[in-house]
Amino acid sequence: MDLTLSIKDVMSLLGLVGSLISFSWYLRGQMAKMTITLARVDNTLDTMESKLGDTDRKANRSHQRVDDMAEKVTKLEVKVEQLQAGVH
Repeated sequence: MDLTLSIKDVMSLLGLVGSLISFSWYLRGQMAKMTITLARVDNTLDTMESKLGDTDRKANRSHQRVDDMAEKVTKLEVKVEQLQAGVH
């Protein structure tokens, strides 16, 4: 079995190694881009979650104000009925 390498074989191996190195750098760059994209998506989701929380708190406060106003209106209606009953 002949284990000698010709210049052509050595050059082919060097080309293959070079291609593998280039491809690994390409994949590294793609992974870096994916990492940046995922970080942006995560940041966007955090922002949306924060805004949703703010909106939810505002809605709860608005509902509480409506409930308070409804309670006041009910008390006033009772007073009006009492006054009307006392007048007649």
